[in-house]
Amino acid sequence: MKAKVKSIKGDGKFKELFKYEIELDNGEFGKIYKKNDNSGLYEGQEIEYEINDKGTLKVFTEFEKKFKSRGGQLIKYPSTKDELIVRQSSLKCAIDFIIANGGDSDAVIKLAEKFTQYVIQEDYKPTNVTPKTDDLPF
Repeated sequence: MKAKVKSIKGDGKFKELFKYEIELDNGEFGKIYKKNDNSGLYEGQEIEYEINDKGTLKVFTEFEKKFKSRGGQLIKYPSTKDELIVRQSSLKCAIDFIIANGGDSDAVIKLAEKFTQYVIQEDYKPTNVTPKTDDLPF
C-alpha cells in the first residue's frame, strides 16, 4: 500500500529500540522501531508499506522495492576483483567530473556506469558524441 506520512510521534523505547507512532493520510496508524533517535521519515513523505497484525509498520526502502520488482532476485555485483577496481575508479572519475562541471548524485551514478561500461565492454558505443570543430592549427 502507498500513503503519505501525516505525523510522527516518539512513543518511548522498547528494549534498546526507539518506538515511533506513524499516522498516515489514509487514516491508518502503525509503529516503527529504530536503533537510533531518528525515525528516518518526514511528514508529507510518500511511502510504500505494510502493517502486520501487531500494528508494526514495514516501510519498503528503494533497495527492497527493486528487489521485489526483480522477482526476489539479488542484484548481481561484480564477480571479479578487476571489475570492482574499474567500478571504484569510474566512480571517482565521475565524482571529479561532476564537481568540476556541476550536477547531482544521480548524474554521478549515471556517469560512473557509463565509464564502467566503456572500460569493461569492448563493443561499447558512446552516445551524444559531438566532434570538435575548432580551427586550431595543432
